[in-house]
Amino acid sequence: MFSGRAYHNIDAKGRIFIPAMYRTELGDKFVVANGFSDPYLVIYPMSEWEELIEKIDALGMDKNARAIKRYIMMNANPTEMDSQGRIVLSKEHREFAKLTKEALILGMNRTIEIWDSADITEQTKDAPENLEEFLTQLH
Repeated sequence: MFSGRAYHNIDAKGRIFIPAMYRTELGDKFVVANGFSDPYLVIYPMSEWEELIEKIDALGMDKNARAIKRYIMMNANPTEMDSQGRIVLSKEHREFAKLTKEALILGMNRTIEIWDSADITEQTKDAPENLEEFLTQLH
């Protein structure tokens, strides 16, 4: 399970450090993909990526299902960490997520997200509207 956050800079070659607290669980090989409705990236451990692909394949082969699969697959890169714990983010990924210099790496339970630190700070400055109600329902 991934949780917590860390801030790291992206260097001129598009490399970013993956926090040590995530490295063991993430493993040697994983997939970096575009986020869904906001400009961020998602890092999927291989087991999570394979599970997602199975769900996508189950959508069938109609035109819409193929378009969804095409979008997800063309924006996903198999990735490995170097010996210093860095990964290379493609130019397309950096542009999609509007990543420039400082990024927030955020543990999201089964995946890891990478956000531009200024963008995510603005989005999360206030608690979600129904947070208290939601938390009450969990107990």
